[in-house]
Amino acid sequence: KDYAPVLLDSSLVFCSLRERDDLVGYRNDLTEEPFSDLYRLDLSAGGDPQTRLLGDALTGPMNDGPATFSEKGAMICFTRNQATAKKLGNTKAVNDRLGLFFAHHIGNGWTVPEPFAFNSSTYSVMHGAFSSDGQRLYFASDMSGGQGGMDLYVCEREGNDWSLPMNLGPSLNTEANEVFPFIAGNGHLYFASDRSGGLGGLDILACAPEGEAWGPAEELPAPINSEANDLGYTSYASDRSGYFSSDRDG
Repeated sequence: KDYAPVLLDSSLVFCSLRERDDLVGYRNDLTEEPFSDLYRLDLSAGGDPQTRLLGDALTGPMNDGPATFSEKGAMICFTRNQATAKKLGNTKAVNDRLGLFFAHHIGNGWTVPEPFAFNSSTYSVMHGAFSSDGQRLYFASDMSGGQGGMDLYVCEREGNDWSLPMNLGPSLNTEANEVFPFIAGNGHLYFASDRSGGLGGLDILACAPEGEAWGPAEELPAPINSEANDLGYTSYASDRSGYFSSDRDG
């Protein structure tokens, strides 16, 4: 399974559930599938381009990804399991919640990932998405006080820190799940939701900024959305073309 793509320079970074030579035999005990890792595909390469792991420092024993990058890829924010279970693969472990982690690109590698200040052992924080200027970080969380399920939140950069998370409110969040946010170059917000009224499963929605608020969220039409799960929209700066993932047939 390959999903949640994001563009980085002339490459596509995405999550993949595929076997790794150094972790053969380790699987998620809930799904019986390999854990997700971050891979990079060079879109400018001719012939048959190959995928490769994004970086050793970003590749843990459990789930890593999806990811978002600051301008020019200087910093990555990505999702991973916070607790490494005593039995590798035991995702039912106590306090095992998803969190966000940051690393900086230095030379040909990445620094040791550091946890987001608002990670928690009682709820998950995941699916980070930087604004185009890197001053805002959007993410999904099931922390208390939301509309229900997973909600979308935003933090403002304050020097080297982040402001308290702010729920994007009932005009965007519902009792269902809102996940996989993405901020396009034109400022539009895209995300996936399994709310009622869609074509089925997770559907991709979009809304435009209106001052400090957001306009109404509208479902993208078919054939982008389908009866399957459609998620992880990402686009080039013009927002005229891009990528998304789906588990539809074919």
